[in-house]
Amino acid sequence: MPRRREVDPEEREQHLRAYRGAVHQLQQSSYRNLRPAIANLCILVGFIAALSSTTSDDRTASLIVTIVGGLLAGATYFIKSWLLLGVAVVVVAVGVALAVAA
Repeated sequence: MPRRREVDPEEREQHLRAYRGAVHQLQQSSYRNLRPAIANLCILVGFIAALSSTTSDDRTASLIVTIVGGLLAGATYFIKSWLLLGVAVVVVAVGVALAVAA
């Protein structure tokens, strides 16, 4: 059975730094892609709510709330804030819950 090559500490440290850099880059790109994905979903739900023209008086409030949530999610493209995105998600969820309850 062949023996593994001995690695000196300097080379080991270099490989370890390269590995940590690759992991860090992967994590950063994942978070960078997560915000637009969540915002796009909220915008889509708000857009669908805006297109639903058959609203009764019961559903008008949920329609307005959902559209406002979609607009807030759209604002996250200009204002890079996780807090604003969280508020948009909550507002859209409340609008959908009001629509289901009505």
